[in-house]
Amino acid sequence: MRRDARERRERLVCAAAEIFEREGYHVPLEKIAAAAVGRGTLYRNFPDRTALAIAVIEAHIDGLAKRIELIGERTDAFFISLRELANLALATRALSHAVREEGRDTAWIDRLRGRVEALNAGPLARAKAAGLVRADFDIADVHMIAQMVAGGALDTPASGVPAGADRALYMLIQGLSPRPQHR
Repeated sequence: MRRDARERRERLVCAAAEIFEREGYHVPLEKIAAAAVGRGTLYRNFPDRTALAIAVIEAHIDGLAKRIELIGERTDAFFISLRELANLALATRALSHAVREEGRDTAWIDRLRGRVEALNAGPLARAKAAGLVRADFDIADVHMIAQMVAGGALDTPASGVPAGADRALYMLIQGLSPRPQHR
């Protein structure tokens, strides 16, 4: 893809992320196109609303990958990554739910879940080796943790979402801590 085309696509995804978050999944696509690049570019890049929403979620995961890379080889990187993943789940929960409700092929979910697991595999291995995470915790459980944290904040008033998510994450991390029989 040409650089200018890639930049227009990125502007479109950024505008969509902001507008979806502010106005919801069913906002007119023309509003997103007008905010970023124009209708032709929108439909050249994304055949429909669902494809655009998936691209927004993928962009959030790209950001997660960059933040995990910045954390480096720290033994507590897994817990920092879980916090970042919880933030991602909170930021995209309504969008993810709306896309799932569309009833389209869900292969994208498995693809993105695999990517998140791959991003967290190294940090998890280091945390286990350092005795920070119980040995029976599996990388496949990472997605469940993100959903639990996001779910824990669903009924929280908007002003309390970060606190509710922090509390849920704290309790989950305590549950991940090794017990003598799991070391």
